[in-house]
Amino acid sequence: MRDRTAATGLILRLANLAGGLAVAGYTGFMAARGVRLQWDFRVYLAAAQAAHAGLDPYVVENLVRVSGRPVPLAFLYPPAALLSFLALAAMPQPVALALWMSFKLLLLAGLVVLWKRVFVQDAGWFPLALVAVFGSNAAALWDLRSGNVALVEAALIWSALACFVAGRRRGFAALIVIAAVCKLAPALFLLLLLVPTSGQRARPKLLAAALAALGAIVFVPMWMGPAATWRGFLGASYGAFPVNEANPSALGFLVERFGGVTPAVVALWLAYLAALALLLARPLRRLARERDACAWAIAAVAIYLAAHPRPMAYGWVLGGGALVALIRAAAPGGLARAGLVALVLAQGVLWAFQQPWTGTLAGYMPVILLLALAALAAAAPRSGILQGDPA
Repeated sequence: MRDRTAATGLILRLANLAGGLAVAGYTGFMAARGVRLQWDFRVYLAAAQAAHAGLDPYVVENLVRVSGRPVPLAFLYPPAALLSFLALAAMPQPVALALWMSFKLLLLAGLVVLWKRVFVQDAGWFPLALVAVFGSNAAALWDLRSGNVALVEAALIWSALACFVAGRRRGFAALIVIAAVCKLAPALFLLLLLVPTSGQRARPKLLAAALAALGAIVFVPMWMGPAATWRGFLGASYGAFPVNEANPSALGFLVERFGGVTPAVVALWLAYLAALALLLARPLRRLARERDACAWAIAAVAIYLAAHPRPMAYGWVLGGGALVALIRAAAPGGLARAGLVALVLAQGVLWAFQQPWTGTLAGYMPVILLLALAALAAAAPRSGILQGDPA
């Protein structure tokens, strides 16, 4: 009997490993096909080239001038973010595109390893790899094709959360500050510094210092140096508000349903946030009593994505580890968990076969499933993640 059990365990481990390697191979293949796309990264390179040439990188015409080709998007990040792209902008563009794609593939693999080692240690490599690549409408593939910074941001946030779980609050704060330099919104994770966990007290002074450091990094270059004469990211045009699969968020749904960002839509979105806060009150009180840093990290990611007005399709790559943790908290057995994983993967897998579902439900599936999984996890018995007070 023991020999049979050991053999079964070995077969499962090998199948897990083989499945994970198959997903990695497919992801590498799709990345190779998408190297020449990366439209967002091309904007970053053009902005860095414009800044190096003494031009305002926030003026689209300057990006066209230095790149020699049409640029459909403006550069939207603070001036400090350009420092990350100056070295790549000095390289031949095909080399820069290949290096950026390779770097992000490494980050995606690193995320899976980090989730496994810190946040969902009992999960298999295969389901983790599947959720990382195909979860949330294949958010990772969106990111690789677009060349966005979302994977870099996700890697920094999860690395910061690993520091938070390990009790290294200064490391956590530093990594979140770096993650927030481009899109600013990740700074909300710094609120975890107000949460006491096992062996760690709240750190309001560290929170203030981190916010001050981020403010200096973002705004000081706008007041002195070359960037002081630029138009600036605060006045950059984002174009029409993205909706449906491009921005699967509650606000995106409301904007699409009611035809624009109107005062009524904003009021409805604020009502949604208020309802979300009300529903989360009891689960968060329980988390506060249990002082489980890992549970707080998972909850923070889930709440951030559920409340974000503009996470964008690629931004959902952040949710992979939280989705796996919520599934394991929500479902008691392997079969139920497999079913929930299949739901999370469905649209991404169909997209990979170029047969995706269309329509409102499919487009907003990431936020719908996240809310459903959080509710199931809160209701599940003996679940420490997002569980409310016992009746």
